[in-house]
Amino acid sequence: MSRVTVVGAGKYGSTTVQRLAEADIADELVMTDIVEGLPQGLALDMNQSRPVLGFRTRVTGTNDYADTAGSDVVVITAGLPRKPGMSRMDLLAVNAKIVKDVTEQIVRHSPDTVIVVVTNPLDQMTTLAAEVSGLPRQRVLGQGDPRQRPLRQLHRRHRRGRRAVGQGGDPGQPRRDHGARTIAVPRG
Repeated sequence: MSRVTVVGAGKYGSTTVQRLAEADIADELVMTDIVEGLPQGLALDMNQSRPVLGFRTRVTGTNDYADTAGSDVVVITAGLPRKPGMSRMDLLAVNAKIVKDVTEQIVRHSPDTVIVVVTNPLDQMTTLAAEVSGLPRQRVLGQGDPRQRPLRQLHRRHRRGRRAVGQGGDPGQPRRDHGARTIAVPRG
């Protein structure tokens, strides 16, 4: 793999870039963000640690999606975190615009890429990125964290003929949101 892009230079995005660089899985990692100078400064720090930590991957920071062109993989970490009192549906409205804009830019500059979405709410953002990108479904993935084990169990229950009921949803329709009130209900 020659080029991986991480969109979002916040805590999650910059940590992702650092770990990928240390793993030497790509020739170049490109970190992009809307905050002027942030990805460039982080990339400079990471590149200066190359001889100390012993990795060869070059890290580039940019605010221009043109610099991400030809990426084999793009990881979307951009988005706002959930604030106190904010529901997952409130977060959905805010982050949907961000993920839509990011996805359009990604596909414009890297039409053959694989997209990995990390932005929350994960299921909805992954579905949105798949729809906006027009890429085959197998090239748009969502990456959750270990705390989402209950969600995976819920989906397995659904595949085995059980239903999921959630926040005001139709009891016969599985909910993709995994908010605090989502439960699995055994079939009649």
